[in-house]
Amino acid sequence: MNRKKTFQLMILILILYSFLLNFLFLKNIVSNRQKNRGNYDYDEIVPEYLKTSDYSSFIEGNGENINLSLQQSLLDDSPIIISNISDSNNNKFYEPSPTVENFDSFFVNITIEDIYAPNKILIIEDYLPIAGSYDFTNAQPGATSFKINGNGYLENISVIVRNTDTVETVVVGFYIYNSTWNSTTQKSIPDGRSPLLDTYIIPVGDIIGWYTITNQHYYLDNSKTENKTWFIGLYDMGLGDARWAYVDDDSAYFGSSDDDNETWSYYKFGLDWLLIDNPGSGCPTVDLELKVDLAPYIYPSEKTLIVEDQSTGILWNFGITGSPAYGSFRIRGNTILENISIWLWNNGDGTDCNFRVRIFNSQWTGTKNEPLGLYATVVPIDAVLIDGFDGWYNFTDLNTFLNVSETDNNTFYVVMQDVDDDTYWYMISDDIIGDNDDEMDAYYYSGGYQLITIGPRTVDLSLKVGLKPHKNIPKPEDIGLKINNTAVIGDNDIHGFGYWNSTQEYSSSSGQLEFKLSADWWDVLCKITLVQINYTKTDLKANSMYRVLGSGQEVIWNVSRNSGLDFFDARLSNYRINFTVPSSWNNIQVFNGPIDKTNDISINPEKKGYKTVQVANAGNGTYWHLTATSENLLSSIDTYVNSNPTNTVMYSDIVQFNTTFTEKISQNDGIINLSVYNPIAINDKLNFTSVNSTYGSSTEFYLGSWDVSDTITRYGGFRVQVFWSNNTAVGFWDKVLTIIGETDLSLLTPSQDATFYTNQSFDIIVYFEDFNLLTSIDGATIEYNINGQGLQSTIVNNGTIGYYVIPVDCTVFTSDGLKSVDISANKQYYDSQLLTYYFNVIVVEEPSMASRPAIPGYNIIALIGLCFGITIALIKNKYKK
Repeated sequence: MNRKKTFQLMILILILYSFLLNFLFLKNIVSNRQKNRGNYDYDEIVPEYLKTSDYSSFIEGNGENINLSLQQSLLDDSPIIISNISDSNNNKFYEPSPTVENFDSFFVNITIEDIYAPNKILIIEDYLPIAGSYDFTNAQPGATSFKINGNGYLENISVIVRNTDTVETVVVGFYIYNSTWNSTTQKSIPDGRSPLLDTYIIPVGDIIGWYTITNQHYYLDNSKTENKTWFIGLYDMGLGDARWAYVDDDSAYFGSSDDDNETWSYYKFGLDWLLIDNPGSGCPTVDLELKVDLAPYIYPSEKTLIVEDQSTGILWNFGITGSPAYGSFRIRGNTILENISIWLWNNGDGTDCNFRVRIFNSQWTGTKNEPLGLYATVVPIDAVLIDGFDGWYNFTDLNTFLNVSETDNNTFYVVMQDVDDDTYWYMISDDIIGDNDDEMDAYYYSGGYQLITIGPRTVDLSLKVGLKPHKNIPKPEDIGLKINNTAVIGDNDIHGFGYWNSTQEYSSSSGQLEFKLSADWWDVLCKITLVQINYTKTDLKANSMYRVLGSGQEVIWNVSRNSGLDFFDARLSNYRINFTVPSSWNNIQVFNGPIDKTNDISINPEKKGYKTVQVANAGNGTYWHLTATSENLLSSIDTYVNSNPTNTVMYSDIVQFNTTFTEKISQNDGIINLSVYNPIAINDKLNFTSVNSTYGSSTEFYLGSWDVSDTITRYGGFRVQVFWSNNTAVGFWDKVLTIIGETDLSLLTPSQDATFYTNQSFDIIVYFEDFNLLTSIDGATIEYNINGQGLQSTIVNNGTIGYYVIPVDCTVFTSDGLKSVDISANKQYYDSQLLTYYFNVIVVEEPSMASRPAIPGYNIIALIGLCFGITIALIKNKYKK
């Protein structure tokens, strides 16, 4: 018995020693694993530049600088009279202009009316006494030059000539020559000759004086001559002796004479033109005496305005038993009324009709145009007496000037009244097929102006008017009218009227813009009736900032001019501010400091991706700003492993990233930024990043791949964020990508298929390990089901991290046989593992066996087996990979 106890004691000491060795070995292994694999400093793994990048659930930044322009305008309708454009002291006018640098005009419109270009008597040479005379007989015509400012008509020609013959008269022929340049003499000389203009007879007798031919109406077109120069040529076509008087050009010979060289005077010798000189004085050049009368422009042809020339035989009585009739006509511009024709009927009752024909101007009543008042009486009473007439009756030679500025809508009325008899005016209803145009407003007077009607329809009185232009009221093109050396443009056939438009930038540091008029004619008069100038300043910028409060939310924009605006000129009006913003911006509001100006904005149509937000009723201010929103253009972030979409990946996976936009993005338009952030539980900092700046036009883009094992040492929900901006649009999206650690669950003790008695209890010990980092997993939940008795769980370990104890009480079993324990290990962000442990149970009935094994010495052997098993398992796991 003592020998047996001694043996048992030795065995116990051996077991304790073995257990101690195993514990020290296990502790050393766990310590080394944690040192080498499990306790890395995160900041030592992640690149340095990532450490300071903290995750944010929103994004904000600066957009592009927004173009900001200011506008203000001038509308001046105070008449400005230009009494003589040829007078340098009277051909300018001035308008206010901003003094701020680069606040320039961008549009000017000037309305010009009452253009009057008088005939010009051009005195070439009229100095008396004369120095001599040129004999232009013997087929040696003389010619002398004159210049005109613009195209026009030669109306009259006056020359000083005489006939020295005492017997024969002289027939003088007048011609026009254009000019050409003689490069040898460096002078203009006569060139092509016109047909004979006119002749003039100089009677016998040595009488010198001015002789004139009139009403020539010969058109001078400066495009057909050189340097706007023309020549008057005289031929002696009779038998007398014709002489053309001249003065010398040299005061050395005639100190009191006019010595200006106003003209080049030539005579024809064979094919050559030679300068006329004065042999008596030795003067090399002379001026032949000449005056010409010029008309300023091409006379338009006369116009017969047919207002209405049809009738249905229906008559209106404008005689003593009827009412005066008023029939309207409309002209295009100021003109002269020459003739009026009406289709009338007068019975042959022996009583003469006695017409009075008057012209009324018109007014707008708010709903219609009607007669206003007497403008002119063109045919007085007792001027026309007829009895028995049916047809068109013409009133001629009326010569009445009609000024459209003195009536409404260029409309006048012909008023017919017979004061002695009954005369009728033919008319036609406005709804007659074939002539259903409403050509006029026809009225009679009865306590007010009443429209003449046939049934429910208005009528047109038969009327034709003859018009001719006032010849000295040209269109601006006729006289080359200009402002600041740019042409004034007429309005079709309206004479005396024009517009001047300019988009040239004008500015003035003095605060006044100068406008200078000029014309290709002399002494032109006109009236400036309206000046509109729009000024703009376009060299301003406003800062734009964006903010997105969360993934996929709308983009909020703020455009501000923090330095304020102090550029508007108080002398001008209609202040406007223009923000040029991307066309994709919506919900636009504008503020001047705290004052909401949104009700004053209008938005111009899109142009090249931008639209203009114009703020009316604007003004200077310290803080003008605009707010807007735009769509968040990102719609998703997609993650793939081996082309399979997933939001959960393993430590050993390589993840591919794609992102999708809501609309197509242009090629290389902005940088697409991908960022992956650690979970908050780790340190909330940037872990991985990738960018794509070179891509084609598309809605989907690849953002690279990430080998997860390269940068992480802990697992969890990593925030993936994509941000894109091209400074006018923004995309912002994020999602959670869950990263899972791979694990291993192993059985340490007892061994599989061990046998236990029903009077025993034992512990199953399992080891739960991070398969990737070879670290023990602490804090896991171990769930187990002992032979179907129900699910239980434990987090208890055996005192060492990663080792978990599952107690098994065999007393609950009532039958022999194979039993099982289903075991699962779970922890958040780790791969779950399953393990089934099998063991045999033998039912025993002896109470004394409850504390001892079925085989003598079992407890000692089991303890040795446990220690040995732990040792072997640890060695196995150490070299597992």
